[in-house]
Amino acid sequence: MDLEAKPILTIDIVKFSLIEPDSEKIRVIQNFIDMLQKAIPEGRNNYQDRMWSPAGDGGALTFSDIPTALETALNFGKLNNLHNANPKDSMPFKVRIGINLGPVIKEVDFDDRENYWGDGINISARVMSMAKPGQILVSKNYYEQARL
Repeated sequence: MDLEAKPILTIDIVKFSLIEPDSEKIRVIQNFIDMLQKAIPEGRNNYQDRMWSPAGDGGALTFSDIPTALETALNFGKLNNLHNANPKDSMPFKVRIGINLGPVIKEVDFDDRENYWGDGINISARVMSMAKPGQILVSKNYYEQARL
């Protein structure tokens, strides 16, 4: 078990629990997942370069390189703005995003899948929790490494 610093993007759908009916929640989640897939830069959306850990109305993406986390967040924001300007198959929705660079460990979970665990994800989630709807916030650790 080795801890390593990884860039982590956490994201959730704002006020997801207030969406009614449940069929609309399903459509929002489907659009969310589609946007997230499209937001990850070409050539980086593979198991070697990123790992998705779903959680409730969002989740965490752990990346292998620093710039991809921010590029994904910016791409997602653009896709979400386009969707919200002209929603076709689900209602408009906003997300909040936090990005951190911190310690994680890759372990096999109880479903026998590899997953990341650790303070790096916890801090990214705390950063995300301070973001306003539609906002991307980054931690000091991420900022200091990304600007190099």
